[in-house]
Amino acid sequence: MFLHYIWDFDGTLFDSYPHLSLSFQRALKDFGYSHTTNEILLHMKTSINTCIRYYQEKYGLGEELSERYKYYEKNENTIPIKPYPYLREVLKKITETGGKNYIYTHRGKSTIEYIREFKLEDFFCDWITKEDNFPLKPAPDAILHLIKKHNMDKNTVIMVGDRDIDILSGHNAKVSGCLFDPDNFFPDLDVEFRVKSMREFEEVLLKNSS
Repeated sequence: MFLHYIWDFDGTLFDSYPHLSLSFQRALKDFGYSHTTNEILLHMKTSINTCIRYYQEKYGLGEELSERYKYYEKNENTIPIKPYPYLREVLKKITETGGKNYIYTHRGKSTIEYIREFKLEDFFCDWITKEDNFPLKPAPDAILHLIKKHNMDKNTVIMVGDRDIDILSGHNAKVSGCLFDPDNFFPDLDVEFRVKSMREFEEVLLKNSS
């Protein structure tokens, strides 16, 4: 029975990768390099920092690539970042059945801005963002902090994310994981649960929280 749901943000709660990969594509074009968003996404799915380092090393670029990416990511929202379909219903179901939702993301304070923009803040009781300065996933430190702060039983905690590092951070904290993988990026990842949509997640939730 799961009571505590720790959610990643990008690619899990919010469908942000179309915007992020397009922003990175534009940054690369500023330096004369052309890549498809699908190519870029393959690296982003490891982590955004990994993606930046890959193309910096590939083309001998420095922080200027990161700066251009961050500029487009912040200032040009051609493809809106929005919650995945049926997310609100899932979060509501969790809280109505006595569960609690948390966020653990490498994204900064814009996480909370998006959560508030879509009026989802009442469904979350705590969040950890870039500004909290925890070691990056797959390190378990942030999850262990939440567990201690909220006096959680690890058997009732599940980490939900779209990447292997999300699941591994949970496993390193000795809690279960649920991979949200609509595009089957990680078919071989060892994980307790895997879903492709929020409606499918609700089925897992209902089965394992009743």
